[in-house]
Amino acid sequence: AQPEYAIKLHFDQTKFPCSGQYVRARDGDSLSAELLADIALDKNPSESGTIISTGESLLLEFFSDEIVVARANCAGGFLAHVSIF
Repeated sequence: AQPEYAIKLHFDQTKFPCSGQYVRARDGDSLSAELLADIALDKNPSESGTIISTGESLLLEFFSDEIVVARANCAGGFLAHVSIF
């Protein structure tokens, strides 16, 4: 986003049926930025499913181990929408 704007990310659906799969949202543009959400097998988005950055950057980190994905019952992912305001 441009300076003086923020980013709103809304998770519509998440499915991570196996351990080792996750999506994380960070408040900035690096892996060391503050963690806003950590969604995995036993973790869900906040009640509203909405995350808002404090600035112009929001980093999404998606991970699914190759060995985990090879198992037929471990297909997972997420559907999210983003807006700038």
